[in-house]
Amino acid sequence: ILAWHDMLRSFIETGVKIGELGKLIQPVVWDYSEYVQGVQEYTIRELVLNFGKIWASSAFKGADSPTAMYNRYVHYEKNNVQWVLQQRSFRQQSEPVNFEGIIITGWSR
Repeated sequence: ILAWHDMLRSFIETGVKIGELGKLIQPVVWDYSEYVQGVQEYTIRELVLNFGKIWASSAFKGADSPTAMYNRYVHYEKNNVQWVLQQRSFRQQSEPVNFEGIIITGWSR
């Protein structure tokens, strides 16, 4: 079961025991900014500690504004490249984090 990381964060912050739930759910960490700066390393490590597997989520359209009229291709290209670089960086650390992959979303309103 895939679930957005911000929906799971409250479980971790309140100290609720994840238990068997951690074996069923795989968090999806989303950040649609150009430099993937909305999610801290601590959050990612806590999610891995509690759930084991983790995914990243970028976008290719529609994640920048509910009233967007045009697609900002350069913005989304930068976001996707940054996620690749972030994952590479996490894999090379002394305590590596291995993401399962990147889920590329497209939002419509």
